[in-house]
Amino acid sequence: ACYSQSFTVNLVDNNAVDLEISLNTPSLQLELGQTVTISANANSAQTVTYEWTVNGFDGGDQNFLEFVVNNPGTYEIVCIADNGSCSDIATATAYVESTVNIEEELGNDPHAVITRMGNALMISFENASASKATISLYNSSGALVMRMSGNADQGQVRTIDMNSLATGVYTIDVQQDNKILARQQIFK
Repeated sequence: ACYSQSFTVNLVDNNAVDLEISLNTPSLQLELGQTVTISANANSAQTVTYEWTVNGFDGGDQNFLEFVVNNPGTYEIVCIADNGSCSDIATATAYVESTVNIEEELGNDPHAVITRMGNALMISFENASASKATISLYNSSGALVMRMSGNADQGQVRTIDMNSLATGVYTIDVQQDNKILARQQIFK
C-alpha cells in the first residue's frame, strides 16, 4: 500500500544575530551632565560578543554602554553584536544642545532669552532698549541661513519657524548695538 504524507520544514539559521538597543531616556535629546545607559539585546543561538563606539571612540564590550554627557553636540552610538559567524549592527543618534545663559551673566543688562517650543524658537528681549536687534541663524558649516532685524522692545517676542530647515545643527545669534545678547546651539 502507498501512503501520502506532507511535511512542513522550518529552516532555522543558527548563525543569525538579531540585535536591538534601547536607551534609558525617552528622548534622544540629552542634557549636559546626564548619565546615559544603553542596553543591547542580541538574539542568537550562539554566544554573542559586543562592541560599542561613541563618535568613533571605543565604548567597551559589555551588553550595555554607560557614559556621561560632558559636551554639547551630536553623539553617534554604534553597537555591533557578533557570534563568530554573523553580526548585526544597531545605531542611535543623540543630541545635546548648548546654551549660553546670557541672563545669568548679564543680570540687568540688556539680553535675549531663546526658548524652543517644538519646531519654533521664541526670542524674548529683557532690559532691552528700543534700538534695532538682529537675529541670525547659521548652519553647522557657519553659513548664514536666515537673518531678521527689528526693534528689540522690552518684552517683545520674535518667533522663528524651523519647519522648513533641514535636519542638522544650527547656531542662533541675537545682537543689538554690536553686542551679543544671546547665542545658542540648536538641533533640528
